[in-house]
Amino acid sequence: MGPRSSQRPSPASEGGSNLFEQFLSDAEAELRHLHHLDHQALAAIAVETTSPAPHARHALRDKIAEQRCLVEKMRAYVARPGN
Repeated sequence: MGPRSSQRPSPASEGGSNLFEQFLSDAEAELRHLHHLDHQALAAIAVETTSPAPHARHALRDKIAEQRCLVEKMRAYVARPGN
């Protein structure tokens, strides 16, 4: 293992930064998963109009909006100077 770059945070603050970046990565993965579920629900609606999918899709779209907001806030935090 080589020396750390001077641009990287100190080891004491790096643990928190890495943990936050992992939370951000997890939140982005969850957002991708929710989008995938949304596409599946849309396909189910197209195949069967009597499906309960339209109602479930509304709830899913709300969850996607919440998750997108969380990811955007986390990205903004990571992008701030000093983080």
